[in-house]
Amino acid sequence: MKRHLVLAFGVLSSLIAFPACSSDDDEKPAVVEELRMNCSAETVAGPAIDYTVSGNTLTISANGQSSQITRSGSASGDKPIYGTWQLPPATATSGDPAYAAKHQLRVTGNIRIEPNRVTVTTNCTTLEHVMSASATSPATITDTTLQVLEAHKEEKYWSSRTGESTLTKKSIDTLAVEPQLEGDEPLSGGVAFPFAAY
Repeated sequence: MKRHLVLAFGVLSSLIAFPACSSDDDEKPAVVEELRMNCSAETVAGPAIDYTVSGNTLTISANGQSSQITRSGSASGDKPIYGTWQLPPATATSGDPAYAAKHQLRVTGNIRIEPNRVTVTTNCTTLEHVMSASATSPATITDTTLQVLEAHKEEKYWSSRTGESTLTKKSIDTLAVEPQLEGDEPLSGGVAFPFAAY
């Protein structure tokens, strides 16, 4: 009897130390949501726009539209407009708004104005990834007007499965068809200068 008790105790101990294994085939793999995001920056060619600078505030106006932006960095040169200006925050333009809120998409941009050129930079941030796009155009700048001379665009794409890539970095042909990605529309955010945030 003592022998049977020791044997039973040994079997019981092994069951505690090595619990029964279940087959991995019985469990379904968790579905991992793919996050996809576009981020773009664009210069928009057009007629000269009027501007005034008061302290660290730049006011631009054309065709009845007016917008104010704040200086975030200085630059050398003989015009008060030279420097870096913070554009207003933009919102996602496509994709499900609840999806954008869940991943905390934030789109910010700035414009760097230097002698004879402007550079627009967009920063797109989610909980999972940060990326930037930029576009530069020659410009004519006087004491009271700014004219963006060429349309340029950079658009970047990021997927949590495939990483980051550049979709577009070119002068814009308004008649060209932009490449389309398959599947659900990704989160998108971008900044265009002058005026537009999209």
